[in-house]
Amino acid sequence: MSFSAILMRLGEGVGWTLAVTLVCSVTAMLTGLVFAGLRRLERPVLDAVLDAVVFALRGVPVLVALFLIYFGLPGLGLPVSPLAAMALSLGVISGAYLAEVFRSALASVDSAEVLAARAAGFSRAQILWHLEFPQMLRLA
Repeated sequence: MSFSAILMRLGEGVGWTLAVTLVCSVTAMLTGLVFAGLRRLERPVLDAVLDAVVFALRGVPVLVALFLIYFGLPGLGLPVSPLAAMALSLGVISGAYLAEVFRSALASVDSAEVLAARAAGFSRAQILWHLEFPQMLRLA
């Protein structure tokens, strides 16, 4: 194999590494934001379910999750590509960790601001989207 062919293969590997990193990061960020947003709704049953899901996902080794998704989903009739399996496994597990980071950042948003937004007539979704999420992302 020539040196240029080796460099081409390395370049291809760098491209795939960047693609996997980008896809897994976006999946993790979205998963973490959804979990943190749902947890902020303050529904006791939903909070308990989310706590259990986050706890369970944080305890699953990444390689086990990758094998379960890559080999398990086709057994259920859902074919999955290697990139999708990687995005699901790494993204969801990393999202569980990010959900805890976002939860603590949301807890640090000043409650007086939320109370003022409620007094101004903002809905819970508007408060979350326009007030809490921007501050949370800055703090996280």
